[in-house]
Amino acid sequence: MNTTLRTKRGYMTLVCIFLFLNQSNIKAQVTIGEDREPHPGAVLELVSLSKHGLLLPHVSLTNAGTWQLDGTPVEGMTVYNEAPSTLNDLKGKGLYVWVDNKWRVAQQTTCNGTPSIGNISTDKTSCMVNEPFQAWVAPSVGATQYVWKITGAVSTAGYSNTNTISLVGMTKGTITITVKAIGVCGTTAESPAKTINIY
Repeated sequence: MNTTLRTKRGYMTLVCIFLFLNQSNIKAQVTIGEDREPHPGAVLELVSLSKHGLLLPHVSLTNAGTWQLDGTPVEGMTVYNEAPSTLNDLKGKGLYVWVDNKWRVAQQTTCNGTPSIGNISTDKTSCMVNEPFQAWVAPSVGATQYVWKITGAVSTAGYSNTNTISLVGMTKGTITITVKAIGVCGTTAESPAKTINIY
């Protein structure tokens, strides 16, 4: 009796496993959000009957050539880059796909064209050696960062990639300052040059 019961249970277990495996093969394609078959060409189909979307993982990429995720690089990995930087071959915010050992932009969320930039202002028109001064531009529409270029003997105290910079003239002479505004899409606009006399 016990042997027969164990045999029946064994058969039932095998039948359940077979049905489960068979069902798994049938459900190799999945629809989420609605009880219907997915598109024949889709492994996964998402359906929203209300105002919902697909939210991809958000990361802050710093270099297009650096994986920065857990595990080893895999072709086709997709993320949303929330960092506005356009340095190191990045193009600002948007969808990025890992292709040929590099993050490549799949789509950018915003692209306001070329940023605008005005004239540089300073708190001094001339100053003594070792006297600090500041330079700035009005915030640029469409700019995500600023790159300052200074020629002459000067040190940058409190340098940043914002629209303001602190400087100190090191020797007598003329300092020339320009600043470039960089937009989300990598477009740039450069200010007219500004000169400061150091005496």
